[in-house]
Amino acid sequence: MNIKHMAVSIISILMAFSLTACASNNAEVYISSVEVSISDLTSGLQTIEEAKEVEDIVLMAEGEEDDTASTESIETESQETKFVDIANAKVGDYVLFGSFEQDNDDKNGQEDLQWLVLDEDDEKILLLSRYVIAKKAYNDTDKAVSWEKCTLRQWLNEEFVSSTFDEKEAEQIITSVLENKGSAAYFSDFKKKAGTSADKKTKDKVFLLSYDEVVQYFEPTKVENLYIYADKDLITTATAASEIENKSLSEKEYEDFYKEEGWPQDCVGVSGSGWFLRSRGINTDDVMSVGYDGAVRGLYLEYGADYESVAFEGGVRPAIWVRK
Repeated sequence: MNIKHMAVSIISILMAFSLTACASNNAEVYISSVEVSISDLTSGLQTIEEAKEVEDIVLMAEGEEDDTASTESIETESQETKFVDIANAKVGDYVLFGSFEQDNDDKNGQEDLQWLVLDEDDEKILLLSRYVIAKKAYNDTDKAVSWEKCTLRQWLNEEFVSSTFDEKEAEQIITSVLENKGSAAYFSDFKKKAGTSADKKTKDKVFLLSYDEVVQYFEPTKVENLYIYADKDLITTATAASEIENKSLSEKEYEDFYKEEGWPQDCVGVSGSGWFLRSRGINTDDVMSVGYDGAVRGLYLEYGADYESVAFEGGVRPAIWVRK
């Protein structure tokens, strides 16, 4: 029996015994039977490599992503990218600044952090992390909270800064005064009155983009019927270390729903992850986000379900202003 046939047999066993377990409601019988069957099938494997290949195929069938997939994708993009010195960077360029664990392999140290240049103003530039680099809750407890008070802001400006930038780099980061509008501004863009009001201004070295900043810098397509914006350029990959599964909008999903709503077709098939914005969402305990499908929403959307809670752990894509 070759490796692929063996993997298919294992998958068939998992499916068959899953149905048996549901029917008999006997979890112990199910588990022991599966263990014996898989053991019998894999006993003929000669090498660790063969066993790993079978494991990978089975995990894919179960819907679990291999951590190496996003790492390899990022490595390929990195090799094809021309990075520019910050002193000479222009809007649209990529730069390296600081380091952060991304490939989920602590043994090789932290990887250079890649940034997209979004804006330039005299002797400073606005950088946005190229990838979703962490999985965090907007706030540790599920309650109405502003950007000023949320725990994610504290983590970004304390632990993230100290672990990512050396002393010279930290001094190069500018403390920014941020406007923090509520989602009333978001809905007013569609002439619909709803949502939350503005919060206090904050001073931050590291922050998340706001709804207004996303619209300003990415100029996404307006999807009128759904009161949202969407754009391919908003879709980005989550690193392996973030432990967030990347997903893409399928052709079937697009044809069944998205197409008739006026969704940009180039969002189809682009693998990515959702990421938080700092703006308040539809309700006081929501936070706005960009979805894996490239949409700017008034709450965090992941895998087809609405997580209307600031305590939900979502993707983090930091932004900073730095001196050239």
